[in-house]
Amino acid sequence: MQTELYRVPARWLGALILLFIGAAGVSPASGQGFPGGFVEDPDNADTRPVPSATEIQGFLPSRGVFTFPDPYHTEGVRITNASDCGGNDCVFPVGYSYWRNINNHVGSDTMYIFLGLNRNEGGGGPTLFSYNKNTDQVQNLGPLFDPGSAFSWISGEGWYFSASLPTKLYVNDGPRMLRYDVLSKQFETVFDVSGEFPGNTIWQMHSSDDDNVHSA
Repeated sequence: MQTELYRVPARWLGALILLFIGAAGVSPASGQGFPGGFVEDPDNADTRPVPSATEIQGFLPSRGVFTFPDPYHTEGVRITNASDCGGNDCVFPVGYSYWRNINNHVGSDTMYIFLGLNRNEGGGGPTLFSYNKNTDQVQNLGPLFDPGSAFSWISGEGWYFSASLPTKLYVNDGPRMLRYDVLSKQFETVFDVSGEFPGNTIWQMHSSDDDNVHSA
């Protein structure tokens, strides 16, 4: 099973959807049925209409699991809704897939997801959500930073969860690479380049899966 986060535009009611796409790579010739979705040839020129806002409201819950209508039949989980944004569309794009917005949830019933909710559009800044893998319950656990923090105004692009430490989020702050615990709300400094490279800032951070090697 593959798990992907997608940024959904305003016409999709500001919802950020977590898609579960099953049976990846299974050929119809194998005789195995798909739980949803379909295989399509790359030269197929067929187009499918974009659902209207009314149609989307018909299959999207306030939060939680839903099934995409014909012809897809794949399952998704709605994470955000308008109440997270004061009625607006405040969800920042989540960035590239190599920056993990989902934590390492192996062996846990709970998956943590962080999203940037634009404070200028009614959001609370970078915000933590949880998804219970047994009950499919989704919760907004609140902003990661208090309103007085400069971090609360940042989109969160380029931040990412550790591949091994379930509650650790990598955050850049000028010349420093920081590790932030999303539950205890405590920072630790991974490295600071200001001593060797004064006046410089870091960006495009990456970390090895064992959290021992970092680049920026």
